[in-house]
This record gives sequence, structure tokens and C-alpha cells, in this order.
Amino acid sequence: MIAYIKKMFSRSRCCVVLGQIRRNKFLFSLATLIDLLFLGIIVAIGTYVSSKVPNDQSVLLQYFGNSTNLLIFAIIYPMAYYLLMVLLYSAAKLLMLHYYERMHTLLKISFSRFWQFYGLNVALYFSFFGVFLLLVSLFGWLLQKEFLMYVLIVIVPVFLFFLSGVVHVSHSAFIHGDSRMKFRKSCAVAFKQYKAYGSFILWDVLFLGGFYILFNVIHLVLRYTLFSNQVMVARLTQPYISTISFISFVFIFLVLGFNRVYFLEADRKHVYS
Repeated sequence: MIAYIKKMFSRSRCCVVLGQIRRNKFLFSLATLIDLLFLGIIVAIGTYVSSKVPNDQSVLLQYFGNSTNLLIFAIIYPMAYYLLMVLLYSAAKLLMLHYYERMHTLLKISFSRFWQFYGLNVALYFSFFGVFLLLVSLFGWLLQKEFLMYVLIVIVPVFLFFLSGVVHVSHSAFIHGDSRMKFRKSCAVAFKQYKAYGSFILWDVLFLGGFYILFNVIHLVLRYTLFSNQVMVARLTQPYISTISFISFVFIFLVLGFNRVYFLEADRKHVYS
């Protein structure tokens, strides 16, 4: 039975992807670092912008002079912020995709199609989050507040699954130069051929579940050894929490990187079309 499982795993796309990552640790690590830097940049920008925009509506009204100007700002500001975030995301993601693809073939880094990629991402995220907000508003209007949370527990995972599918399908096709995989077609592929690519969720659950079990085993061992001393508990609790949080954070980004390489491999093998 164990031999059969090993044989099946060796033939799986997951094994192929893990092999690519193992042989190209530097490129994969570089792409992950870019991902982390991008997140740090948008958090820094968000923090800075939030500190400059007053939370008090009366202060804002006084600053803009009248309610009309405030309304214009309330409409333009989120849109401008969204376009800027997608711009930064597109630059970082295009660079990451080049490094991921160089794990398989020598690909020259080029931003010649950057604005086409940016337009794809604007349409993609605007459409999905627009639909999501519309659904939440509709259910919020139809359902009582105590039932809305249960509906969201169902909707959010499904929404994120198909969003991931559309993003990875369209981005993989884009970096491979498939001009036919437009926004509409990538959506159709994600919704109609989810069985062809959806196993990435299974591997994500296994990776994250394995990490969670390992974390709890380590925590249990430390609890009855190093942390059995109250002095050590007081001294090491905060560094321990910070270290575990950082490692968990990085591990999640490594899983996201695995997903990207997984979809690139699927697109290369024409798993979906």
C-alpha cells in the first residue's frame, strides 16, 4: 500500500513541482522574497496614507470645504488607491512569474507587455471583488445578521477558490505568451475545468495541515521541557511567539509560490485550454 502511494505521488504534478523547486531553490527563494517585499511595501503605503487621512468626518468636511468635494474624494480616493495597489502588484507578480518560469526554461525578463498585464489584473480583481460585494450586500439585505456569518463561511472559501483559479490560469497563460487566454476565457476555464486544476487545494491543505501538526508537536515538546521553567517562560514567550508567527507567515508565502509553479506546470502540459 505504501509503495503504491509512493508510486502514485511520484507521478503527480505535485511531485514534479516540488522537484522543480528543489532544483531551483535560489530562483524560488528570490520570487518569494519579492512577494514578501511587495506585501511590506503596500502595508507601508497603506499605513502612511491612513495616517494622512483623518477618520473624523467633520474634520474631512472642514478640510474639503463642502460635502460635494468630500463626496468626490470618497469616490476617487478608493479607486486611485486600488489602481496603485494593482500597479505595484502587477510589477511584482510579473517579475515573480519570470523567475518561476526560469526554473523550467531560460526566459529573459521583460516588461514590454506590462500594461497589458496590468489591464488584465485591473479587470480581474475589479470584477471579482465587485461581484463579491454585490453578493454580500444582497445576502445582507435578504438575511438576518446572525445568519449572514454562516453564509459568508460558505461563500468566502468558494470565492477565493475560483479567484485563485482565474488568477493562476490567466497569469500562467500570459507568461507563456498565450494571447487567446483573455480575462473572459480564463474565467470560463476556472469555472468549467476546476477538476483539472483544483487538486492544488488538496496539496495546500496537506502542506498547511502538516505544518500545523509539526508546530503543535514542537510546542508540546517545549511545553514540557524548556517552558516548564517559569523564568524561561517569562523570558522567551514573546520571542517564541514572534518567531513562530514569522515562520508561519513565510511558510504561507512558500505555499502560494508552490501554487504558482503548479499552475505554470499545468498550463505547460495543456491540462486546461
